[in-house]
This record gives sequence, C-alpha cells and structure tokens, in this order.
Amino acid sequence: MIRRLIAGLASGACALALAAPAHAHAGARAIDYVALGDSAAAGPLIPRQDPSRPGCFRSHRNYPSLTAAALNVRSFTDVTCSSAETTDLTEPQKTLLGTVPPQFDALTEGTDLVTVHLGANDISMFRLVAHCLALGVNPAPCRDDYQEDGRDAWEAKISALAPRIDGMLRGIRERAPHARIVVVGYPAYLPHDGCYPTVPILPGDAAYVKRTVDRLNTMLAQRAGTAGAGFVDLAARGSGHTACASPADRWVEPYLPASLAVPFHPNATGMRAFARILVSEL
Repeated sequence: MIRRLIAGLASGACALALAAPAHAHAGARAIDYVALGDSAAAGPLIPRQDPSRPGCFRSHRNYPSLTAAALNVRSFTDVTCSSAETTDLTEPQKTLLGTVPPQFDALTEGTDLVTVHLGANDISMFRLVAHCLALGVNPAPCRDDYQEDGRDAWEAKISALAPRIDGMLRGIRERAPHARIVVVGYPAYLPHDGCYPTVPILPGDAAYVKRTVDRLNTMLAQRAGTAGAGFVDLAARGSGHTACASPADRWVEPYLPASLAVPFHPNATGMRAFARILVSEL
C-alpha cells in the first residue's frame, strides 16, 4: 500500500509503554509473539521508524510493539511491512529499499501468539480510495465505475480473496501449531457520509468506500472464525475516530495529514488505541 501511495503522490484497560519491548527481559510472561502484516500494522512514517528494515516503513511504536510491551512478552518479532500481500508471507518481498525475507520465516513451533493484518493490498484497496478522491471541478461519483451487470467489482474481489486468507491461516497453523492466532481487521476510515470537502470524497462515494471496507472486514472475520482464529474489529470501535474527526481524535489520517503518518493510514494515536483494543481482547 505504501509503495502505491508514494507512486501516487509523486504523480499527483492497561497502560501502554511508549518504547519498543526488549527481547526476553526480567518479569516477562512466557509468550513468544510474532506480528505479521502490512502498512496498517507497520505504521509508515510514525516515529520512530525501524532502521533495520527501512523499506518496510515500520514504526517501533506501531500497535504490535505497544501490545508486546503491554503484555510484557518473553520475545517479540515484528515482521510487518508496508505494501505486504499474502504472497509475501511465503516469498521474499521487494521494497523500495531492498528485499526482505518471507514473513512466515519468523514463525516457529514455539510461537505462542500471532497477530496478522493482511488482505487489503491483495485487492489493491488503496486504488479505490485514490480513484474516489474528488479533487477536480465538478467531480463525478466513482462508485458507478465499479458496477456492471448488477455486480459490484469490489465485492467480487473480496470474495476471490477469501481462499487466500484461508491458505494464510493454514500456513500460520502449520508453522506455529500451538499459537493463538488473531486476525486484525482494518479500521474505520470514513463515516457513512464522509466529510466532503474536508476529506475530498463525495458523500455517496464515502458510503461506498465504507461499505467496501466493512465487506472486507466481514470476510476476514468469517474466515478467522472458520479457522478457529480470533478476530479484532478495529472499525467497530473507531466510528468516531475516522479521518473526518479532529486531529486530536482521529485514528487515521486524511488526504492531508496533520501528523506524521501516511494519508488514510493509522497515526500514532490510532496505534495506541489499536493496542489497547487488542490487549483487551487478549
């Protein structure tokens, strides 16, 4: 997602520690935690960025890091990486700044907890948001462009993604047979009617974008349930914290960010909120 964004911009109940958790420290719980995911988990541009994998644009203060700190885990491995797709779980991922190993390489038979936040890049979800930006004079609605013969193109893409999510969850279970697996859904980006022109997406298109994200989250929750994994619904908790909220209240940044974060991605406030939600579920 971050790779496509950069290209697009170039062309037009617990206290959370703020520092990244250390590996194997005194008083740690006997939990070995691995975080898998894309930019929604990685936290591109949020300080402090991880210098070990600069092409992943991964923050030391993303929600996996804050969750690991709050749980005081024994070990924590974060391999979330911006632009990641499900294929990057089993194959090396090419980033703007080099190639990174497959995310599944971080899993072992001793892994106790796995969070996974993937799927949006497989269907190029950011293209929908980018296409629906109403930046010109007399903009036309975008939602009609995805309707053909009574079928919705994004609904079809989400349905086609489901088998890949099933394969992803099987792959995690095969490599970490004793782990608790938690699928994390995507946050609420826009309210039903949006807030045009503050966020330049027309009201009808904002409703369409929201409905599409909701469909993706519903599919992820269903596949998680079928696989015996947990699901954390960030969108349900974030209806008042969309890109249309005030800078102090929003969990995701709008087209013109007010804090260090990529547009239509979680900010630092969002990451802290997501960690609180995840810890409460765990």
